[in-house]
Amino acid sequence: MTKLWQQRLQRQQRLMLRYLRLVFNEFFMIAVFILLGGAAYSYAGYIKTLTAPLWWSRPLVLILLLVLLTVGHFATLLQAADSLFLLPQESALKGYLKQAFSHSVPLPWVLLSFVCGFLVPFLEIGGGRSLISIGVLWLSVLILKLGQLWGQVVQLYLPTTQFRSQQVTFYGLSLLSLGLGLYSWPALGFVFSILTASISRWRLQQVQQQHLFQWQLALNQEASRMLQIYRFFNLFTDVPQLQGQIKRRRYLQPLLRWTTGRTTNPFLYLNWRGFLRGTEYSGLYLRLLVIGAIVLLFLQQVWLALVIALVFSYLIGFQLLPFYRSYWDYPQQRLYPQPASRRQQAFLKFLTPLFVGIWLVFSLAAYQLWLAPFGWVIILGVGVFNVAFLKLYVPNWLKRHEN
Repeated sequence: MTKLWQQRLQRQQRLMLRYLRLVFNEFFMIAVFILLGGAAYSYAGYIKTLTAPLWWSRPLVLILLLVLLTVGHFATLLQAADSLFLLPQESALKGYLKQAFSHSVPLPWVLLSFVCGFLVPFLEIGGGRSLISIGVLWLSVLILKLGQLWGQVVQLYLPTTQFRSQQVTFYGLSLLSLGLGLYSWPALGFVFSILTASISRWRLQQVQQQHLFQWQLALNQEASRMLQIYRFFNLFTDVPQLQGQIKRRRYLQPLLRWTTGRTTNPFLYLNWRGFLRGTEYSGLYLRLLVIGAIVLLFLQQVWLALVIALVFSYLIGFQLLPFYRSYWDYPQQRLYPQPASRRQQAFLKFLTPLFVGIWLVFSLAAYQLWLAPFGWVIILGVGVFNVAFLKLYVPNWLKRHEN
């Protein structure tokens, strides 16, 4: 079991590193660093405006920490064939799950530590808490996360109804622990967090002795966990493990007729039909567009907003380019071949309305900066960038990949 776990962990780490390299190569991290820098700058400016404790600061932090306890899932790395081939070794599964638990802890702890560090000045000024009490609260959160992960392992043994009652107990005790840490005695809250996690650990030992491991539930949860990871990477690069779905979407038929019109170029119709009915590229376009618009809504610096808008415009355009190869192997092309120039012309006409949509959404999302000094730079800059991308970069990319 130990060797099997190590092999699967190494295989998953290689896969994640591969996608991380692809994300780095596509400049996503540049946008992340700029976004984090802008958020930190705005947050620091907001903290300077606080002069007295706020009544709503502690309830807000309490709700935030409870929500963050649900972030991070237990990674079993189980596969569909395991329910057959590992079933005779179910008695040795406890050691396997113990290794899986050790692997599942560090990432949620890093995330929770980052958030708690981010909340330190807000709790110190807006919440009226000392650094020592905030440090004890941070330790309580980490201990509670251990209990929450042990609860996820318990779920793999218990029926749904019994597990739900245990979850209610866990989050009730977590609410009490965090409430004590925020409102009165942090040390007492820390003791309650240890008690809460200990109850989850004790309950796990009980269910492993009294119940059988639910293989199908574990396989479904692992598949769901990996799907969430793949969907995140799919925002910025192509993920073969995600298969796009085809949906008819009759309500988009008028848009298809409007965009294709009476064109005699079959590739323009194919591009729009595939984009509107498929989920891979249309979903990618909409997700990045919404994320970029949300980021722009909260930025107060003109030049930072311009950089973010340009980076997201590039990411959206760069991710749409592989769609050009979708119909290279279309059977009708061999019966009625079309010159490459018509295919390239159709793809440019297909991209133009999409980039107009990017320009409109990002310009409207930055409405709060229109009246600021140089606020017009955002509208002009995104427009010029999109035109240059369509007129200069895309034609060269198409010719290079056509050859």
